[in-house]
Amino acid sequence: MMDDSHQPASSNAIGKRTGLDEARRRRTEYGSKWGRCVGVTVLVGLLSWGTYDCQAGSDTSARSAIFAEQHVDGTALDVHRKGMALPPGQRFEYLAQWVLPGPAHSTLRMVYGFTPTHPAPPVAFDPVHYEELAGRRRVQHGGRLVSPTFDLIDVADELGRLDEIQTRVEAWEVPDQSPNAVSRSAMLALIALAGNDHAEAAKWLDAMLAVSESTTESGMAPTGAEVLVFDRCLGIDSLREAVASGLHRYQDWVRTKPYNTPHRLYVFGMLGRLQADHRESIGEPATPIAEASTGLWQPVSRTLAASRGPGTTPVRWDIAPGLARKVIGHDDDFLYWGIPLRGNYQVECDVTDFGWRECHLLVAGTWVAPVHTLSHYDSGTPRAEFPRREFSPPLTRPRYWIHYRTVVEDGTATTYFNGRAIHTRTVHPDAPPWLAIRTRSNNEGAVSNLRIIGDPEIPQTLRLSADPDLSGWVPYYDEQVGEAQNEWLHTTSLSPEGEIVGRWTAREFEELTTDPHRLVGVQESLLQYHRPMLEDGTIEYEFYYRPESDQVHPALDRLVFLLAPEGVRIHWLTDGPYDRTDLSSANVFDEPEHRRGDGPLPLERDDWNRLQLQLSGDVVTLVLNEEVIYERTLEAGNQRNFGLFHYADLSQARVRNVQWTGDWPRELPSIAEQQLAVPEEQFLLTNREHLVDVFEHDFAREGLPPGRFSIVRGLPSVDLRSGPEGVTAMRQGTGGYRNATISPQMKVHGDFDVIAAYDRFESSPPEKGLCMVALTAILDNSSVDEYFISRRDIRRPGGGREQLLHCAIVRRPPEGEQRSHFVSVPMEERSGRMWLARRGDRMYYLTAEGDSPNFRLHGEQPIASDPLGFQGLRLLNQIYREGGITSVVWKQLEIRAEKLEGRAVEPYDRLLTSLNRRRDELQNRFTFDFSAQDPHDGTLYLWNNDSPWKADDGGWTIINPGADTWTSAGVAARTFVQGDFDLEVEFDSVDFAEPRPGGRSSIYLQIEFPNEERTQVSNLFTTGTAGRTEVISQVRVPVGEGKYDYRQFGGFDLAKASALRMVRTGNTLTCLITSPDFDEEIVVGELEVPSLPIHPRNIRVMVHTSGAGRESRVRLKALDLRGETLGEVVEPPVRDPLDPPRIEREKSLLDSVLDLFR
Repeated sequence: MMDDSHQPASSNAIGKRTGLDEARRRRTEYGSKWGRCVGVTVLVGLLSWGTYDCQAGSDTSARSAIFAEQHVDGTALDVHRKGMALPPGQRFEYLAQWVLPGPAHSTLRMVYGFTPTHPAPPVAFDPVHYEELAGRRRVQHGGRLVSPTFDLIDVADELGRLDEIQTRVEAWEVPDQSPNAVSRSAMLALIALAGNDHAEAAKWLDAMLAVSESTTESGMAPTGAEVLVFDRCLGIDSLREAVASGLHRYQDWVRTKPYNTPHRLYVFGMLGRLQADHRESIGEPATPIAEASTGLWQPVSRTLAASRGPGTTPVRWDIAPGLARKVIGHDDDFLYWGIPLRGNYQVECDVTDFGWRECHLLVAGTWVAPVHTLSHYDSGTPRAEFPRREFSPPLTRPRYWIHYRTVVEDGTATTYFNGRAIHTRTVHPDAPPWLAIRTRSNNEGAVSNLRIIGDPEIPQTLRLSADPDLSGWVPYYDEQVGEAQNEWLHTTSLSPEGEIVGRWTAREFEELTTDPHRLVGVQESLLQYHRPMLEDGTIEYEFYYRPESDQVHPALDRLVFLLAPEGVRIHWLTDGPYDRTDLSSANVFDEPEHRRGDGPLPLERDDWNRLQLQLSGDVVTLVLNEEVIYERTLEAGNQRNFGLFHYADLSQARVRNVQWTGDWPRELPSIAEQQLAVPEEQFLLTNREHLVDVFEHDFAREGLPPGRFSIVRGLPSVDLRSGPEGVTAMRQGTGGYRNATISPQMKVHGDFDVIAAYDRFESSPPEKGLCMVALTAILDNSSVDEYFISRRDIRRPGGGREQLLHCAIVRRPPEGEQRSHFVSVPMEERSGRMWLARRGDRMYYLTAEGDSPNFRLHGEQPIASDPLGFQGLRLLNQIYREGGITSVVWKQLEIRAEKLEGRAVEPYDRLLTSLNRRRDELQNRFTFDFSAQDPHDGTLYLWNNDSPWKADDGGWTIINPGADTWTSAGVAARTFVQGDFDLEVEFDSVDFAEPRPGGRSSIYLQIEFPNEERTQVSNLFTTGTAGRTEVISQVRVPVGEGKYDYRQFGGFDLAKASALRMVRTGNTLTCLITSPDFDEEIVVGELEVPSLPIHPRNIRVMVHTSGAGRESRVRLKALDLRGETLGEVVEPPVRDPLDPPRIEREKSLLDSVLDLFR
C-alpha cells in the first residue's frame, strides 16, 4: 500500500515518476555542493556503425547519418524493459525494427546494459526470477546483462522466426574487415546458437574474432557485438576455447581506469568464469559459495549507490577445501568469517601476490596489503584507504603466493609478509572484531590454508558506536564519514559516551523544513555497518527524537523502517543520483499487516528512545521502548546490512550506544574444523606414536654440553657461544665457506621428526655471497645422501638481495654428485622452526615462522631407510665469500625417532666411564714412552723420519718436510691385535706448517683392516690454509678402478689437542680427542667396522705436510695399545703406509648449492 500524505506539494504520487523527477530536480539544486554527477546514465556496449542506404528524404535516416546513432547510447535497458512488457508478437516486431538495420537506421544495434543490483522489490526488473528465490537468504540478484539483441533472438526462437531474422542479417551487405562485419558475424553466431547449431556458431564466432583482431587496436574496449557473443558462448564447451582467445585480448583494457565500471567488471567476470572452468578441467574444482554449504565464510561486498545503481555484477567467490578464490568482482569484495575475535590470536594464510590478483586480510578493523613495488604497503578500513607507506629493504619478489600473518596480542596487531614484520598498530578496544578476506573489485585474489589460532575472546555483544573513527561504518551515498565537517561523524560534544551524528542540511532546504510533521524528504542519507547480519541477532541503540529536527530510522539493506508517530512505514532505498528506476527518493509504503501493538508508536519526544532490531531466521522484529511495534519477513534478496537512515534535508540523526548481540559460535573451531585451513602437518603428528625415543634440548637452559653435542665447524667460545638466550653461532666471511655447525652425538634409526628452533638470524652477505641457517640430515649409506632445509640471504651481483627458503638433496654415488633443488621460495623471517620428518620412504620439509604454531609443508622427496649416522643431524650457520657476517641463536632441538642411540641420549660420563672401564679390563698391553725410550731401538717401524731422540727432550719429534706429492713421516706398531682394543697416542709441541692452498698439515692416528677393501680409518688433528684447526674422523672406501673416497664420519673445529684415541668394542669404533680446552675427552665420531684383526704396521702415527718448502713438527709423548689379544708377527703381510691417506674435505651441501651461482 502506498500513501501520499507526506508527499511534497509538487509531486502527485510517491514512488511514481513525478516524485522521481521532483527529487532529481532538487538533487540538481545542491549537486554542486556534493560535487556529484546527477542523473547518471551508464553506457555499456558499443555500437557498430553501418553504411546501410537509408530511405532518401527520411528524417529518421537523416538523423541517423548525422548523429551516427548516438541517440541509442545507454538505451539498452529502457528498450529491454519496453520490449519485455509487450506480448511476444508485438515484442518481435518492435525489437526487429529497433535492432536490425532497415529504413529507420543503418546499423545492427548490438548494445547491452545492466539491471540495477539488488533492486528494491517494487522495482525489481526480474520479478518472476525474484519470486523463485523465496526461502533463500542474501541472494545475489540484479546486475544482470540485458540486451535488445538477446530479447529479439529469444522471442524469435519462441515464435519460430529465427530464419526470418537470419535472412535479414545475411542480406545486410557490409565491407569486409570492417566493424560492421564484426557485428554481422556476431549476430549470425547468436542466431546459430539459439538454433543449437554449435558448428555454425563456431564458424561465425571464428569469423567475428578474425575481423575483430584486425580492426581493434590494443587497449580498446570490446564491441557490444563481441561481449554479447562471449556471454552466450561462454557456457558451451565446444566454443569456450575460442571465447577465451577473444576475451584475453581485452585483459589490458579491463585493467585500465576507471576500473570499476559495470562494463569492465562484467568482462572481468567473464574472464574469471573462464579461469574457473579451466581449473575444473584440470582437476581443481571449486564451488560458488552461493551454491555451497559454506559454513562460517560468507561473501560480502561494499555495496554503494554508485555500484548498485549502474548495475555492477554481484560478487562471486568460489570455495574448495583449503582455498577460496574470487571469480567476479563488485566493489571492495570480502569473504567474512562468522565469529568476532578479540584478545590474543593469530591469523595465518597464503594470499595471491600481484598482477591483478592482490588479496589480503581485514583483521581487527584494518587491512594491510603488500604493493607490487615490494617496498610499499597499502592499508585501510572497510570504508577508507590510508596513504601508502614505504619500508626498506624491499621484499623478495613473490612467486604467486605471499605468506600472510597477523598477530593480535595485548592490544597490538602486527602484520607479516613472508615472515617480515611490516605493519604494527594499536587496536582500539572497540575496533571491528571481524576477520575477512579482502580484494578490490577488479582483482581475482585467492587465499589458501587460512588458520585462526590462539586464545581469542569471542564477545557476545559488540559496541558498534564506541569506536571514535567509526571505522566499521560505510556511507551508502557519496558522503564522507569521520571528520567534523563530514556528513556522518562521531562526537562526544553532545553526550559523554559519544554519539553517531548524521548532519542536517536544512539551510539549503529551508522550504522543506517548515512542517514539523514531515516524515520524508529528498536527500536520502544512510550509514551502514560494514558486516551484514549473517546470523540471527539483535542490534539495539538509543536515538534522539524531535520530529522537527531529529529523526533517524533503522534499515536493513534497502528496507527502511520509517518511525512515523502513527506507526511504522516502509521506505525503499533508492540509488540517489545513480538510480535508474521509477522509484522516488520520497517513496513510502504502508504494510499494516506487519504492525504490532495498538495506537501510535511509543515515541518519547525531545528525549532518548531505545530501539531493538531483532532478526530470527527471515523474520525481523522491531521493539521500541520495550514494545513490539513491527514484524515482517525479509525478502530473499535482502543483503541484511544494518544501517541508520535519515533524510539529510529534513533532520539530523543522533544515535548512541549501538550494540549487537549475535547468535555466532562462542568457541573457536579447531584447525581441523576450519574450512579454509589445511593442517598439512597433521598427518605427521597423528603418525608418530611409533617414535618412542625422544631427545629434547633447550639451548638456553642447557647450553652446548660436549657430551651431547659435537662442534663440527667453528671454535668453541669464538664461533659458538652459550648464553641465556641460547647457543649463538656466528661466522665472519673470510673467504670460501665458513661454517658454525653443531651436531647431537647420536644415530637416528627408522622414522623420525627433527625440529630445530632458531631466533635472531642476522646476515650481511658479501656481493655474490650468501648467509644461511640450515637443518640437515645425512644418511649413513654409500652415497651419503644429504637432505637439507635452509633459510638463505643471497646478495646477487650488483647488490640485490633475495631472502629465500631452499630445500634440496645431495647424493654422492660413485658416478658423481647428484643434486636436486626442488623448493626455492621467498622467506623473510628471522626466527622460526625447521622440521625434517621421515615416514617410510618419504622425507617431508616443513617450517613455521616466528612464534607461529602453524607448520607449512614445502615439499616431500623419496628417502632411503638407512639411519642418520653419527653427526648426521646438523644445525648450520654459514657465510660464503669474503666480507660480511652472519649469526643465529639456536633455541631448541627436538628429535623423535623409532630408535636413538649415542652419547646424546646417554649420560656422557657414563659413556666415558664405560670406555675407560673396558680399557682397564683389557689385560694385554703394549706401551711405548717416547720420553724414556729411543724409537730407533727396533720396537717400532719408522719411515721418513731421521730426527734423533734425546732423553731430556721429553719425547721424540716427528718432522715431515712438505712436498708437492703426498708424503708422510711416522711410526707403526709391529703388534698384532685382535678383538676389542683401545689405542691412544699422546703428543705436544704441535707446530704445523701452513699448507699449500687446498692442502693440510696433520697428525694421524690410523688403523687399516686386512679385508679386500683395505678399510682404513683415521682420527686426525689438522689445519688448513686458512689456519683453522680441527679434528676429523674419516674412513677410506673404494669407489672402483683402484680409487678411494675418504668420508668423514665425525669432526669439529678445535684449537688445541694433546691426544688421539680409537676404541673398538664389538663392531663399533669410537674416535676421541683430548684437548687442554676441555676437562674431559671428546668423542669425535663412531663407525661400524669389521671385527677383523689388525696386523702389524697397520697401527700408525704419522705427520703430513702439504706443499714443498715447509715442514711440520709434532712431539710424540706416548703410544698405548691395549687389546683382548696382542702379539708380534715376524714377517708382516702388509705394505708400508705409502698410500697417501688423503683428507678430502667433504663437499658440503652448501658448496653444492653455491655451485649454482658461480
